[in-house]
Amino acid sequence: MMMNVMVVMVVMMMMMVVMMMMMVVMVMVMMMMMMMMMVMMLLMAMMMLKLMIMMKLMRMRMRMVTIMMVTMTMMMLMTCLSPLAVYGSECAEMRKRQIQVYQEAAASVVQARHRMGETPTNASNACCFCWCCCCSCSCLTVRGEEETIQRSVCERRTEITINCEESPRPTLEEARSWSTSFEKVMKSAAGCSCFRQFLRTEFSEENMMFWMACEELKKETNKTVVEEKVRQIYEDFISILSPKEVSLDSHVRDVINRNMLEPTSHTFEEAQQQIYTLMQRDSYPRYINSAEYADLLKTLEEPPPEP
Repeated sequence: MMMNVMVVMVVMMMMMVVMMMMMVVMVMVMMMMMMMMMVMMLLMAMMMLKLMIMMKLMRMRMRMVTIMMVTMTMMMLMTCLSPLAVYGSECAEMRKRQIQVYQEAAASVVQARHRMGETPTNASNACCFCWCCCCSCSCLTVRGEEETIQRSVCERRTEITINCEESPRPTLEEARSWSTSFEKVMKSAAGCSCFRQFLRTEFSEENMMFWMACEELKKETNKTVVEEKVRQIYEDFISILSPKEVSLDSHVRDVINRNMLEPTSHTFEEAQQQIYTLMQRDSYPRYINSAEYADLLKTLEEPPPEP
């Protein structure tokens, strides 16, 4: 009996040990599962953090891209609008200078009349230099003389145009020499005529007209006529309001505006040189390679008709 009791007790103790070992194994398994869950949570936290950082970087990049796009748009707008603003300010400035030049020219005409001993009765109001056709203007006495001078200038200008258009027919040797240098074209009356006709087809005839007007101005010695010619050339070719305005840079325009305070026969010398260079570099090569020049040479090469 005692042996049976002891066997039962030993079996029960072994079962308890086995159960305790199983419980220990279960606790260990649960701890491992908890560790795995903690690792997974840590990985998820790291992934979330990485995702947040990426989103933040993307937002920052988007903001930077947006700022750059806005900045570039503003710069483009400023670049597009700045020439208009500069042009508007330049127009206003040029208009002020033109008015000042006109007034100075009028005053110089009055001074010239004083020196000639022909003081007008209303000279005190002559400096207004009216450009309208108002009959009540107080400068009519000055205008009379100015209109006479202006008429003579226009007549001389017309004579220049007629002489150039009706220049003698060039010889074949003379026409061929034009291709060697631009200077030979400008020194030839027939060359000026043919080259001017070519410029007319390119809508740049005003360059030749301005150059010829400056050449005629250099030949003038009468101070009053010089002042009137200078004013007329300024109105015809320099003023931004003229349809025949020539292309000059701002430096040359400033020089002209300074020279207009005391007009001389060399007032437009620098502008004339710039236009001469422009025609030489731009229009002259096209003229030499043009069909007009080739047709002229072909016509001159043909024998004259027998009488």
